[in-house]
Amino acid sequence: MLLFLTCCTTISTRPGDVAMITLPAILSNGAILQRDCPNNIYGTATPFTSVVVKVAGYSASTNAGYSGEWKVTIPPVSAGGPYTISIDAFSHREIKDIRFGDVWLCCGQSNMALPLAECNHTASDVDACNIPNVRFFQVADTRNTDNSSAATYVRTKWVCCSPQTVLSLSGCVFYFARSLQAGSKIPIGVIVCAANGSGLRSWLSPAICGHEDPTAPPADRAGMVFNRMLSTVIGYSVKGMIWYQGEADIFNIPFYVKKFPHMLADIRERWKQPDMPCIIVQLPNYAERDDEPRESLWAEFREAQTKLADSITNTYMIVTVDTALNEHVGLHPRDKAVIGERLALMAKAIDARTVSSIEGPPFVSMSVEAQSAVVYFDCRENRLASIEQVSGFAIAGADEHFYWAHALISDDGCSVRVWSPQVTHPCAVRYAWSDNPDANLYSYSRLPVEPFRTDNFDVNGKKSRCYRHYDFIHDIPDSGSRHEKPGKLYRLHFHSTTS
Repeated sequence: MLLFLTCCTTISTRPGDVAMITLPAILSNGAILQRDCPNNIYGTATPFTSVVVKVAGYSASTNAGYSGEWKVTIPPVSAGGPYTISIDAFSHREIKDIRFGDVWLCCGQSNMALPLAECNHTASDVDACNIPNVRFFQVADTRNTDNSSAATYVRTKWVCCSPQTVLSLSGCVFYFARSLQAGSKIPIGVIVCAANGSGLRSWLSPAICGHEDPTAPPADRAGMVFNRMLSTVIGYSVKGMIWYQGEADIFNIPFYVKKFPHMLADIRERWKQPDMPCIIVQLPNYAERDDEPRESLWAEFREAQTKLADSITNTYMIVTVDTALNEHVGLHPRDKAVIGERLALMAKAIDARTVSSIEGPPFVSMSVEAQSAVVYFDCRENRLASIEQVSGFAIAGADEHFYWAHALISDDGCSVRVWSPQVTHPCAVRYAWSDNPDANLYSYSRLPVEPFRTDNFDVNGKKSRCYRHYDFIHDIPDSGSRHEKPGKLYRLHFHSTTS
């Protein structure tokens, strides 16, 4: 044994041997580390080498293993910087311009990835985005690489938010980070892990759904995104996670409902953050407006997202069915500012533990009064806003045929009366139940009420499946600039109420 250790020491110090310290791309100059919690610093060095890491007055040491891998954990550090992380293991490395702040993991498919250059933005958005305390790390899309472990060291880097860089950054995440950092001195770091066209299956680890199927399309291979992208940042401490994905699974709702909780639990376990907050972006409006009420896969998927958010601990959702006002909306709505700002509002509310005060009041129950249906909401924390003309409701009788309905908010802001001349004995009500709903029910805090339905109608013993099937590439053109249709703008009159 003594002879073996002597040989190892001799070999590891030999000139020209592997004595360099190698770090993952995410541990690079300009990185933001999560404040007020332990952080892992890790990499590779010469096998069996002693590794010493120093930062912010703390020091931690370990020995590189047989394969050269090493990891140390530094204790919590308050928000601030800049700091330098120094690493010694025969050779010396430094990671400079480090800040401690809040870090968010932003995952999803193309709507999460869509750069600001392709989103609605103004010159002032670009000119005013010189925000050195907002930094982005874009996980490289290495789904086409053969070596998944090598993807960790692909030389992407942290980028400061500036007029020179912002147009290439995720538009949704830019508006989120800018809103989150506004008025605060806390640095904001965002890790963008977005894979165009990726279905949920590709985000699942092998522990959940097995190994990759090489015959499946790359975007839908089991574990493809997890293995080639998400795994490269596992263990990097974060404040929370944003999930903006679902379009690729619109025809696979049962699988999605079954597997999403397992995926989120797996992420929390691998990050060793069992209480990691997750904010789901509910799918926005899409395609053309319906002349008459009909079944909608998009509405059913949104309903599934609502149920997932309600049933999984520390999981939240923002509603986005009103974020694209033009009546023919493509798969990539351009108005990401509203989505980013609502995400920031939710993130702040999670931190302050005031989520219920900003969410639209949820639907609770329905009663029938004469020829009207009355739908009630939980308004203990938030009430409905008074609107000149309420739209988005449909009503049905025993024949299960829905008609567009009139609607009127009650004086106390806790219920809505819904009726239609075509329905004399109401049995069910739906709100914003279509691919692209013309719906405008808001809370007093100016946030939209989530879509809902009071029914679960069956057709001949089976749930209705009268859906439109789209070719997402060709049938619905991408949406251009936001166009507000004249006569379709609703002025919200927010009035004071007493509890």
